[in-house]
Amino acid sequence: MVLKLNPNYPYWYNQGLRLVYFFGRQFDKSVKYAKLITTPFAVDYAYLAAASAMAGDMAGAKAAAAQVARLDPNWSVEKYLSDSGGYPDYAALLFVEGARKAGVSACVPADKLSSIPNLIHVKACDEERTHQAAG
Repeated sequence: MVLKLNPNYPYWYNQGLRLVYFFGRQFDKSVKYAKLITTPFAVDYAYLAAASAMAGDMAGAKAAAAQVARLDPNWSVEKYLSDSGGYPDYAALLFVEGARKAGVSACVPADKLSSIPNLIHVKACDEERTHQAAG
């Protein structure tokens, strides 16, 4: 509705719409708005990659994942979510799942944890690190 009332909306609306549709599991719409972001950051490409993967567009997901790695080789969903103040478990899990499908780093590696003392751990990442340590 708001876009119909203001077709010349500010560019940053696209970031909010990308999030709303991603977490609403409307991945095609999330992709649509992610592609409208005019100066995307690594996180914007990460959401585009995750939404593309969840929508079944693996070529689009891989292309967006490559942009994440190019812009910030140390980027991960877990670190981003921590820097953002944390997300509810269901939202963090959805982003981690999409990122994994797309080939975007989801979790901080165990050997890097000590360099991020205030990391808000994502439960799925803790489980992954525990499984890797036992493996």
